[in-house]
Amino acid sequence: MSCAEKQCLRARGFWGRSLLPNLENQEMSTIPVELPDHLQTYVDESAEQAGFASASEYIVALVAAASEKQGKFEQALIAGIKSGSAEPWTDDEWQAIRSRIVSKSQGK
Repeated sequence: MSCAEKQCLRARGFWGRSLLPNLENQEMSTIPVELPDHLQTYVDESAEQAGFASASEYIVALVAAASEKQGKFEQALIAGIKSGSAEPWTDDEWQAIRSRIVSKSQGK
């Protein structure tokens, strides 16, 4: 990925935010990836629709987003572990959870 492509990706961001803020000074590796034709078509079309300069740029943004999401998930797990002993939920708490899920599924 050229510096210009990195600059473009950082400026545009992905899902409304920049995911690649410090790539200028980082070594970049290349990994060959073989995709079935239908997935290659999907990647090419998705990259174009999202405004990326290349499929490579799109994939870098996807991997960065997945890495960020995994980090947040792991932080949440650690916070849960550190929060203390678990206590069983009451019937009222279960009902509140059910109500929220039903409400979300009905678009409320």
